Amino acid sequence: MKYKLIFLFLFIGISLFAFNYFSPISKTEQFHVSEENQTFVLNTNRYIINSETVSKDSKVLVRQIDYEINSSERKITFYKAFGAVNVTYLKVPDEIFENYMLYEI
Repeated sequence: MKYKLIFLFLFIGISLFAFNYFSPISKTEQFHVSEENQTFVLNTNRYIINSETVSKDSKVLVRQIDYEINSSERKITFYKAFGAVNVTYLKVPDEIFENYMLYEI
């Protein structure tokens, strides 16, 4: 039991350190949606899935009702013409990819 607690404290400490060091960056893009089913591409390749907030003025739009986002292709499709729309999302900092090597399974 003692070793399990030590491992747990070490794991939590490392996790908190990694979160502070690799904090995500908030980015906002504005699109002008002038027609139905119009598609735009987000200007990042390090988008964090399900982190987006899409708003028109102060109204937050609803995913799968007002818009759909394809995370792997970074494309967002709006079902109606809304005019100016703000898309705020989180992205992974570029420094992580410059300093560290990541492996995909």
